[in-house]
Amino acid sequence: MGEIPTAWKQARGANVIDVDDNLYVDMTAAFCVGIAGHCHPKIVEAIKKQAEIMTHAPAAQAPNPARAELVKKIAQIVPRPLKRTHLLTGGGEAIDVALKLARLHTHRMEVMAFEGGFHGKTLFALSATSRRHYRLGFLPLVPGVFHAPFPYCYRCPFGENVSCGDCSTQCLNYIEHLIKDPTSGITEVSAMLLEPIEGHEGWIVPPKDFLPELRRICNESGILLMLDEIITGFGRTGRMFCFQHSGIVPDILVCAKGVASGFPIWLVVSTDEIMNSWRDF
Repeated sequence: MGEIPTAWKQARGANVIDVDDNLYVDMTAAFCVGIAGHCHPKIVEAIKKQAEIMTHAPAAQAPNPARAELVKKIAQIVPRPLKRTHLLTGGGEAIDVALKLARLHTHRMEVMAFEGGFHGKTLFALSATSRRHYRLGFLPLVPGVFHAPFPYCYRCPFGENVSCGDCSTQCLNYIEHLIKDPTSGITEVSAMLLEPIEGHEGWIVPPKDFLPELRRICNESGILLMLDEIITGFGRTGRMFCFQHSGIVPDILVCAKGVASGFPIWLVVSTDEIMNSWRDF
């Protein structure tokens, strides 16, 4: 993009036209949002149809058929025991809600996020985001959030002489040390939050054993595994959700961007037991 962004005038399919009538192919899908292409006719028609019926209803006080149909469809798509959905309108907001849910359910305050992870810029989401330049000027952020190494074999956090498989092992061993060693300073982790593929850092795909081993560690320690599939969810990796490539299921799933191909619908999906931690309103 450079220092001067391209001013969009129109977008359709895979193409964007700027205010000077230059034509572009949008290779980013509007930064991973337009998963069905820009202004897909079926999506445009659905928006028009709904706008003629109702444009807003307060969610908790006024449930409506369209909302019920959506959450029912999501329950059919996600693997069990995931089932219940909370709908939101922003990615950072969804991460905030998911992290609050983890604290509420576990009665623990600490959150383990990962180096290189990007989760948004609202206060709690920014606390989980690791890039320094996003955080400068806003410190201190939400307390109790710390960052563990993510296995990036090309730039391994444990040094150049570590092989690819060993990089994952080193990260996993260090994560277990942080959680289980009483000298680490970590006391009560409620959730691990990570992207199954780190998008912001350049599409960093961890070794195949990483997610299954994190699932094991969480099971052993009573920690909720929370996956941020804001970018990777809804078919972007060839499965409906990226975690399905690993044969595991998270405790809390956050999705956005591709959910409605540009329309602001964000999801926090979890189990009946975890979602029941919310009290009325």
